[in-house]
Amino acid sequence: MLREIWADRDDRICANCARFAEAIPVRIPLEDGHAEERFLCRHAEFYGDAGAGAVTLVAPESDCIHAGTCAFLPGPAYLRRIAREADRPCDDYGVRPGRDCPGTLVPLPWICRGRNGRERRALS
Repeated sequence: MLREIWADRDDRICANCARFAEAIPVRIPLEDGHAEERFLCRHAEFYGDAGAGAVTLVAPESDCIHAGTCAFLPGPAYLRRIAREADRPCDDYGVRPGRDCPGTLVPLPWICRGRNGRERRALS
């Protein structure tokens, strides 16, 4: 899979990272007696100025994109999902009418099929 397909996506989170399977689970006790599970990622360098011995615990929805070292590596399930998205036909190709292309707000001549099946040009 080409890097440009996933390199700029917003869903580059720990849950979609191949390295998340190697993260060390840590249970954090809460005041109410319950515990939350977080993970210690051994690949990303988080906040190098936090001090010697500091660790950063991540959750599945966390990311290391803006950390000291981005260690995101797409997992197989994530790559399969992206491939399915790319194969799915899309009429707008990700373009938001009026925002990405202001010209889409202006009606332009376009070709359509009439009732008899022949192509005809619509009036502008």
